[in-house]
Amino acid sequence: MGLGLATVTTSFIYFGRYFIASFFTDIQSLKDILANTFELVAFVEFFSCCQIWNQGFLKGLGKFNQAINALLLSFYAIALPLGVYLAFWHHLGIGGLWTGMLIGLIVLNCLLVYLAWHHYSWDEVIKES
Repeated sequence: MGLGLATVTTSFIYFGRYFIASFFTDIQSLKDILANTFELVAFVEFFSCCQIWNQGFLKGLGKFNQAINALLLSFYAIALPLGVYLAFWHHLGIGGLWTGMLIGLIVLNCLLVYLAWHHYSWDEVIKES
């Protein structure tokens, strides 16, 4: 269900990016900038939906602290510094900020999947429940 919701929201943002941009401005050059940005935002949304599902999975196992630590590491140690670096030092502007967020979310999802599938003994999790 989480993957389906991620796919629907990503598709809506990606394919409706010009329609969404028209809510914010009537100036065509700004609409083009927004539409280009929404291409990245669509993929950020996909990985954001996936990380919510993955975090819920870990929280259900009672591993709340590890989920939060992975989130803090990914957002504040990777996504934010990388986004600022790309936006201001490589002059990518708003696209650089969103690219940093995208990479941070990909790293977060990889960490959460690793924690869920390779860090725990499922036999022990079953015995604890």
